[in-house]
Amino acid sequence: MRPQAADRPAGADMAHKTPSVADTLKAANTALKAGDPQRAATLYQSVLQRFPGNAKAQAGLKKIGPVGTAPKPSLFAMPQSPQKTIASLGQLSDIEDPIEAAKRAMRGMPAMEKTNDLMAATSGSYKSQLRVKNPEDEFEGKSAEELVQMAHNALNSAQPNKAVRLFSRLHELAPESCDFLNNLGLALRAAGRPEDALETYNKALAIDPEYLQAHCNKGLVYTDQEDYDSAMAAFEAAFTIDPDFALARRNLGLLYMQRGMMAEAEGCFVKAIEADPELGTTYLDISTARKFKEGDPLIPQMVDVLKKKSQSDGEKIPMNFALGKVFADIGDTDNAFRYLSEGNALVKKMRNYDIATDRLRFELIRLQFKAAKPLELTPAEASEHSVKPIFIVGMPRTGSTLIEQVLSSHSKVHGGGELGFLNPTINAILRKAALTPEQGYDKALLQRIRNSYLKKAEGLAAPSEYMTDKNLMNFRFIGYILASMPEAVVIDLQRDPMATCWSMFKHRFLGSGLSFTFDLDDIAEYYKMYKDMMAFWHRKYPGRIVSVNYDAFTRDQDGETRKLLDNCGLEFEQGCIDFHKNKRAVKTASIIQVRKKVYKGSNEEWRKYERFLEPLKEKLGV
Repeated sequence: MRPQAADRPAGADMAHKTPSVADTLKAANTALKAGDPQRAATLYQSVLQRFPGNAKAQAGLKKIGPVGTAPKPSLFAMPQSPQKTIASLGQLSDIEDPIEAAKRAMRGMPAMEKTNDLMAATSGSYKSQLRVKNPEDEFEGKSAEELVQMAHNALNSAQPNKAVRLFSRLHELAPESCDFLNNLGLALRAAGRPEDALETYNKALAIDPEYLQAHCNKGLVYTDQEDYDSAMAAFEAAFTIDPDFALARRNLGLLYMQRGMMAEAEGCFVKAIEADPELGTTYLDISTARKFKEGDPLIPQMVDVLKKKSQSDGEKIPMNFALGKVFADIGDTDNAFRYLSEGNALVKKMRNYDIATDRLRFELIRLQFKAAKPLELTPAEASEHSVKPIFIVGMPRTGSTLIEQVLSSHSKVHGGGELGFLNPTINAILRKAALTPEQGYDKALLQRIRNSYLKKAEGLAAPSEYMTDKNLMNFRFIGYILASMPEAVVIDLQRDPMATCWSMFKHRFLGSGLSFTFDLDDIAEYYKMYKDMMAFWHRKYPGRIVSVNYDAFTRDQDGETRKLLDNCGLEFEQGCIDFHKNKRAVKTASIIQVRKKVYKGSNEEWRKYERFLEPLKEKLGV
């Protein structure tokens, strides 16, 4: 039996596992009937700490009225919606699609099971003790609430190292707080320190072996490391403690999906929905795993969940995208477009994206390469490294997962997925360049980019000779790539512009670098900016960029595969034709398609929605 928290109500102690939602609601109803509204309110609040949208708990509190108080948000809950938090928390790259992001959903969730312990640690007189007194400290004079807010803001704004410092300080101030340790683990993972994150989660579990979030987040770190057996064990440990912990079921389902085990994945999603029928992200997951047919009982259930007043805007987003996919499956294009439009509009409102920021960023990069012949390292100057990178760049939804799966089916190639190895170094360069845009760069800077990237690549790809990086947003950085890594191959993916732009609009991307995908006008403008940037790079580095056309590849898979391998310096292998048999985990929105043979009809799907897309056609000049 775990120790009882000082302020935990009598009888609220949990023995060997967290009570299920159904049992807790039943106990609350019993307490209410027995004339104990305060205990009933406490039980309803405990449900809402775990599942803020639970309608029965909300109705119960409303029924109790002023005797019970509305559930007080934990100091340690995310200040923004989980959906918005996930958009920037722990990203490896600017680009993150529904599957890659969905598997990480636990990252943005508040620590739910130990809220009482945390409130005890930061309320009353103890709250005033949690003030930093060292005048030389960057957090001097900050209260616990301020430190927590700063820490979560750091995660939300993609400043994981600052978040690590903040949560480390909070852990020092309250060393028995599992929530501080859990959030420190989140920050460490976001900062690219997986081993430290695992150690931190293990510290939390040493304090409380039944701390669900630590088990789940360990599973996500193991998934990052492609240690899938350990990941499954971690998720299973969570729902062994609490079979109704929907997020553990969901994470396990996403892991199954990445590995191509679709039946097992769907089974996990069904169980997650049974445990928490209002967890909208799980409906989005199952809409990816399942092709819906008219009459499926989940369809009216999803519509009803979306209509609930208890659903916040953040919770409505995945439901709208899920219903967009469902109605597209059954051929109802009017409803499909309506739900997709509503989901996209909600995301755009939350992100407050302005395309002018990206326009200025592109111009700043071009200024760095204004010289007629850009400075670059010669092969003799390039430091020795054992792996040759293959960069796959372009717009989302242009076939990057397909091309990477083809290449990673070769015996000499490791499929790296969407990597953010370039981002920290180049973002720092651009921040400095913004102050002195005419200054340019030197060879020492190129060596820094080279060594930083290739050392990480070697650690990931060994013993393979080649590694793919399909962070598509690297198209912005092609100049830095080719100038610092003369041996690199850059593949620019091309596809029908209407098919590309429509496909972006109907997928929910969470990466902050893809905030342009939630508005058709922004999509059209960004697409033209991408084409202009690629034309610039082709002028600066003629013959150095390999163009691969998705349409041509689907028409002549054999011929285009041979040409692709030749351009990468690889000999032909039959496994590259039979790429759909490749068992490597896939983490992108094309997770279903990549398990099948090449599909040739996707370029025409947008025509079903053509009557809604006339303004897009006009802006693209199609």
